[in-house]
Amino acid sequence: MKTFNTLRVIFTLVGLGMLVGALFSFQSTSAFLETATAKPGVVTDLILSRSSDSNAYYPVVRFEDEQGRPIEFQSSSGSNPPGFSRGEQVRVLFAPGEPESARIDGFFSLWGASLIVGGLGAAFFLSGTGMFVVPAIRNGSAAKLRQTGSVKPVADTRNTP
Repeated sequence: MKTFNTLRVIFTLVGLGMLVGALFSFQSTSAFLETATAKPGVVTDLILSRSSDSNAYYPVVRFEDEQGRPIEFQSSSGSNPPGFSRGEQVRVLFAPGEPESARIDGFFSLWGASLIVGGLGAAFFLSGTGMFVVPAIRNGSAAKLRQTGSVKPVADTRNTP
């Protein structure tokens, strides 16, 4: 029982922490989009990243900043199969004067972190809070059963006009 109590607290707190992190990520991306400069770019390469259980392709994009200097960056979001192909034209967003903040203007590139962290946070939080709520409901039903002999509401059998 002690392990169960520890788990439900940990799941709830981890979920809550991840939901807060997702909120900060969402706010950061929203603030970035309010001031971002858009420039055309081109995918110059796809970098394969291998792990023990999967592979992902990360696009490398070249664009020109406000002064016309060529900038190249590797996207922080990858996929398998690749979401882009070499030579593909993309729209690049970056903070004015900060071309190193560049991101591809795509849904997952912008919102992926918020969605993943928020989804996992919701799952942990709901699991943890469920481990509090379900036993409370069961204990309430058991107490009502001991008190009244039934978990159903007792009907009023008196004759009332």
